[in-house]
Amino acid sequence: MSFLPKKARSAASTINAFAAKMRSSNGTYRGSASHTNHDFDDLFQIQIHKDMLIPTTEASPPPLPYSWELCSANTFVCNERAVSAQSLREKVMDIVRNSPADISSRSEWQFTGTCYPQQMKTVFQVSIFNDETKARRENSCLLEMQLQEGDRVAFQGLCSYVQSQANLAYAFADEWGFNEVEGLNSNWDQGYQHGYFAPPPLPRSLLAKMEHVDMAALPFMDTSKNYQVDILLENVSSHFIDVRHTGWQELSRVTEDENTAEALLQTRVNDEDCISLGARVLREDSTCELTADTQRFVLKTLLNIALTRDTDARRKISVLKEEIGKLVKDCNNSVESRSNAVQLIQWLT
Repeated sequence: MSFLPKKARSAASTINAFAAKMRSSNGTYRGSASHTNHDFDDLFQIQIHKDMLIPTTEASPPPLPYSWELCSANTFVCNERAVSAQSLREKVMDIVRNSPADISSRSEWQFTGTCYPQQMKTVFQVSIFNDETKARRENSCLLEMQLQEGDRVAFQGLCSYVQSQANLAYAFADEWGFNEVEGLNSNWDQGYQHGYFAPPPLPRSLLAKMEHVDMAALPFMDTSKNYQVDILLENVSSHFIDVRHTGWQELSRVTEDENTAEALLQTRVNDEDCISLGARVLREDSTCELTADTQRFVLKTLLNIALTRDTDARRKISVLKEEIGKLVKDCNNSVESRSNAVQLIQWLT
């Protein structure tokens, strides 16, 4: 898949950072299309170890370590009798990986997935246990999906998608009073995309009143300025790391719009622009998880800016090639960060 934002820009070709199947001694890895720049590939020799598959040697999953009352609401059993636990494990991993999400295996019967709906890092855990419920068939297994952090709406949508594609049913539907939904496959006829939390729409009564208001006459509706980027740039220059993290997250989203990205280039805070502020973040020690995630947002924002083809902006970003290259080679960074870094350098070449 391509990590580039979906927007109508010039007719430049899309560069995909990683091969769809990268083979190494560690296993099979997720990515997208092959490098178009082979010299760059040889230079960095990217070996993504986080999406590692651990060969299954145990014949059956471990027993459920707690009572069924403590299971996640997203605990399933397979409807197909002929599917083994190993086959189910591989099938679910493929579905999650192609959703898309990064995968790291914690054990033979447990793996962690990470996806980024609207740039929001969403981490979840998938575990497979032996099903010792007497009412079900012999050798049946339970598949439990648990959200660890991030967007619950996106996670729940992914659970429904996995349930549909792997032909799963709620394991404890009767006990919890769930009603199984028929025809789940019809929901994904147009393909799957990660959902995300969005605020509810404005009431119709308020929208009707706004139709009679001259919005352009309001002092805060001056269309000659983009107040949103002013506020966000103030946030990314904050002394507080969590405020900077949130500010860069929003910038990485809103700059997918070319006009907003161009407006950001004209904005300054304390005589600093977004590129100089981003450079400061990229030079920070990324051993802190929050800092590493902030760097992911910075790379995405700089990539969006590079896509505007602003010559002066691309010249300023080119100065950061060394810092960006270090992030590419750091295997502790997420696949998403390293992919954005690769694409950014290729756009600047």
